[in-house]
Amino acid sequence: MRHKAIVAALIGVGLLLLILPDLAERMLLFDAAGRTASERVDAALARTQQSFLTLSGTKAGVAVVEGSAVGVGFALQVGDLVQPIYDLV
Repeated sequence: MRHKAIVAALIGVGLLLLILPDLAERMLLFDAAGRTASERVDAALARTQQSFLTLSGTKAGVAVVEGSAVGVGFALQVGDLVQPIYDLV
């Protein structure tokens, strides 16, 4: 008898939450969890963007230097010196 009452109560709560999804959202703290996840994603994207811009700027600078040549009695291409760095970036 007691088990039937518990099952009936659970079914009643389930139906209530299906009928009133806003209530279910507040009860289960979906809004708070979504806000926290959004903040963490935004912070991660900001860090990633900063790293990407730094590496892109470095790569562009190295590409400019790579195309330069220095003539001091012989032709030395600066690109030969920085090619390993360019490849790494």
